[in-house]
Amino acid sequence: NKFWINNGMPLSKTFAFHDGTSLVDQPNLIDVDIPFGNKNLLVTYTGSLYIDRGLDRIIKLAKEFNNLNFLVVGGPNENAIKFRKQCKAGCINNIAFTGPVEHSLVASYLSKSDILLALWSSKVPTINYCSPLKVFEYMASNKLIVADGFMTIHEVLTHLENAVVVEPDNYDALKDAFNSILKNKEFYLNLGKNNYNIVKSTYNWKKRSKLILKKLT
Repeated sequence: NKFWINNGMPLSKTFAFHDGTSLVDQPNLIDVDIPFGNKNLLVTYTGSLYIDRGLDRIIKLAKEFNNLNFLVVGGPNENAIKFRKQCKAGCINNIAFTGPVEHSLVASYLSKSDILLALWSSKVPTINYCSPLKVFEYMASNKLIVADGFMTIHEVLTHLENAVVVEPDNYDALKDAFNSILKNKEFYLNLGKNNYNIVKSTYNWKKRSKLILKKLT
């Protein structure tokens, strides 16, 4: 709200609601291909592959944690090709880039993952007032979320309650989080087990529509 009010929007005409997602019907998930032949934990990022999205940190993680698999789902395709070549040149073999996929497949990739990365950077122009769809799609999958702790993310995710929230733009904080996860997998991998219920009760399109209609009537 504050962003829009500070930019001239009248308070009486300003309503702010978190984004949401659709509730996924598990039987409708598709058996997508995961390009790794081992049983290491799968760490997945879905979304844009622009320079302000923290991809450099994901690549550094893959290089340091070769006992994990990293899957990056999204585009544009030319950036996926560039990162793929970069990792191949650096002999980083535990990371794969799918390139762009149909949005209908995202939930299927999330369902096969163990840890989900919600990363941005302070260079994203909207990060301090947007409500990223990614967070709610991740929550609906009931998997562990590791997220950058920007203000809008803290409104939805609480550190060590339903996610691991780290200091933004800080690779060492992200690395420390993964070291902690690997030392206590049972605790950390269960942190997201109630997130689907939170989405069901609060952060879905039907609930959001009702909130908007209530404000307008």
